[in-house]
This record gives sequence, structure tokens and C-alpha cells, in this order.
Amino acid sequence: MGVTGLVARAGRNGPTQVTGVVCDGGERLSADVVVDAMGRRSPMPGWIAGVASAAVAEEAEDSGFVYYTRFFRSHGGGLPPFRSGPLTPIGTFTVLVLPSDNDTWSVTLYTSAGDQPLKRLRHREQWEAVLRACPAHVQWLEGGEPLTEVLPMGGIVDRFRRLVVDGRPLVTGVALLGDAWSCTNPSAGRGMTLGLLHARHLRDAREAPARACPPVRLPSRRRCRRRWRTTPMSFARSSRRAPAWRRPARCWRARGWRSGPWRSPPSTSRCARPAPTAPSCWRC
Repeated sequence: MGVTGLVARAGRNGPTQVTGVVCDGGERLSADVVVDAMGRRSPMPGWIAGVASAAVAEEAEDSGFVYYTRFFRSHGGGLPPFRSGPLTPIGTFTVLVLPSDNDTWSVTLYTSAGDQPLKRLRHREQWEAVLRACPAHVQWLEGGEPLTEVLPMGGIVDRFRRLVVDGRPLVTGVALLGDAWSCTNPSAGRGMTLGLLHARHLRDAREAPARACPPVRLPSRRRCRRRWRTTPMSFARSSRRAPAWRRPARCWRARGWRSGPWRSPPSTSRCARPAPTAPSCWRC
């Protein structure tokens, strides 16, 4: 069963109140709160525009990156050893390794969308050739069997959506969670953390004393800055300040990348070394 739209009624001297959803078979389901956890490509803004008198306020900017990812499973069980950090910039591209469960992992090579020579990374042979040229990462290729071909992903937008404009909610009864509220460069690894923080905030909001038709609001930009020391669109600005990832396009060349154990700075080694495998490291 899928959802194709919202059920709403006009508020009394106030915003439109969402009271449920419309399913793809035409059935209508009632709800106290409709939670949007559909991710960065959520159709919710269009649904809200169909029932409200104003559009969802949105700030968006293309992060300018293209991602080329493959997923692997271990040959004999267990993960290959880390010889570098999970995120490693090398020249005009970056290697991102993400361990997962059941002895699987993903390897992503990402670069500027304007780097024309590196667009050939969408082909398996070129993708593997580049990874084999990285001594600190080749074990992630040779230590497992591929589960997928190269999966390109572009058009990654840093976005921030608001349902409250000038202190007034556009609609009530809707909560945007995680990437549906604010999505950022995936390499920053903030999506899961932000989603869990939103889920906790939603739980606290619903357990608060009831009021007449209360709007469920997630943290504002000001509260986000105060509690989490950042704002959604600051991620986009930090991406623009990454010169190693956005230099003029040119063919990649190995630059004396040395193999051997990964040595993190002394100030971060206590946290960085166990980060790939410690079960508590991914908790909020």
C-alpha cells in the first residue's frame, strides 16, 4: 500500500490541519500526526501545496558531488582491516568505506560533478583500477565478493525545509523527520544521527500535555544551532570550502600514497581507531 496525498481540513482562523493520508487505492486513513520519513526526495512538499494555501519554505543548493558506490560481502567472514580512516581524501576524489552487518560493507569513490575524466568511475573496470591503486583501501576490493555493480548517485542537494514561516505554521498535524526536513552531504554521516534526534524530539512532543490541535514542530534553525552547534545550510557552505574535492577537473594520478597501518593524529586516535568496529560508536 502506498500513499498519494493528504487528507486535511481548514483550520478555524488558523492553518490547515492534516488529519490523515490518501492511499493509492483511494482509501483514506485518519491520523493524529502524519510523519514524513520518506527521505531527501520526499513528495510531501507537493502534497502540502495541494491542501494548504502556501508552499513549504525551502532552501536548497546542489552539493556538487557525484558518488560511485559498490557493496561487498566478505569471502570468509569478518571485515578486512582498516588501513586508513573511513573517509579519506586523495587528490581530486575521496574514498568512503562504510562497514555494515552480516559481513558486508560499501566502498564509495566520490568527486566533483564537474570532473569529467572521473565520470568514467561509473564503469566497473575503471572503478576497480582506481581502488587497486590505493594501497590503504585495496583490501576492501580483494577481501570480498561484489554484491552490486557500480551505483552512481548525483544531484545530491543540501536542503532545509520549514513548515513554520514568520512564526506561523503552514499546516498542523505533519512532522518532517531526518532527511525529509534537512538533508546534507552524505559523506558527513549526519543523516542517521539527525533522524534519531528528530524521532526522540517527536516522541517528547507527543508525550507533552495535550493542547487544542497542537502543531508538532521540529527544532527551528535557531534551536538547531544552539543544541547541535550547526545549521542545515552550513553543511552546504562547508562543502563549498573543500578545495581538495572541487579543484578543476584533471586525470587522477597516484601521488606517493603510502601503505601501512593508519596513524591518526594523537588528539583523535582514541576515538578514531575503534570507530569502524565499536558497536557503541554509532549510537546517539
